[in-house]
Amino acid sequence: MRTPRSRRYWLRLIGFALFSFVSLFLCLIVGSTVAIAASYVSPAPSPVVLPSDLPFAVEDVRFTGGDNLTLRGWLAQPRNGVVIILLHGYYGNRLSMRFQAEGLVAAGYGVLMLDSRGSGESDGSIRSYGWADVPDVQAAVDLLKARDYQVGVLGCSIGGQIALRSAASDKDIEAVVADGPSVAAHNDMLPIGSNWDGFRFVYNAAILKWVEIFSGVSMPEPVVDVIDQIALRPLLLIAGANGTELPQIQEYARRAGSTAELWAVPGAHHCDGPQVAPEEYTRRMLAFFDAAWD
Repeated sequence: MRTPRSRRYWLRLIGFALFSFVSLFLCLIVGSTVAIAASYVSPAPSPVVLPSDLPFAVEDVRFTGGDNLTLRGWLAQPRNGVVIILLHGYYGNRLSMRFQAEGLVAAGYGVLMLDSRGSGESDGSIRSYGWADVPDVQAAVDLLKARDYQVGVLGCSIGGQIALRSAASDKDIEAVVADGPSVAAHNDMLPIGSNWDGFRFVYNAAILKWVEIFSGVSMPEPVVDVIDQIALRPLLLIAGANGTELPQIQEYARRAGSTAELWAVPGAHHCDGPQVAPEEYTRRMLAFFDAAWD
């Protein structure tokens, strides 16, 4: 039979094991949020080579964005007087938007295929989850308006978030397509439901806080608080019907008001509509922009 002393010994041993497990778990969680945030703020430069089979001519453009950074991209001239600024996802470059560019140019639109700051061949030693990119888009709009073009914007993922925030602050952007737009701040995340939702909220909030610390860029207003400023201008939100992003983008649509359309792409997850439903994606994209300038 065990003595009281032996029971105390085992209880202490179990307590120490539990403490060690919880401490290790917390260290892993903190370490992973730090690692993810560090990857988010690191630049993602990549060489951009003009494809030999690109079916339209482009002009190399460079201009000064926010923080006096030099941004680079390709401009395809429009036949209808409208240029769509294309904003890629976080680890891509201007070629990530080639599918959308080809469909738009074939229909008479011009496109500005832009490398975001710290990506592709644009300058930038640090990124900030899209937070500092709105002045870059505004500089692109100014460049196009100086050539007497009308301007729309289409962005994917982080590019979609940037597109929404840019249009909210710049009335010269006349129509917006945001495919899988990400969150920009804590309040963009859906209310906590299950325990797993609560953990995910805290985990993602920690990542955003580390991004703020590492980048030195203040977290902007949430998308949900500014998206209604796009009101009275056409807005198309695209989400993967099979992905985890759909409820969040449905909330964006609800906050945006009556001018917003939502297309949940059957079988898609995140920004893979062009692969899952290429013909329908092109049809809806062109129908949206055609109606915007009808």
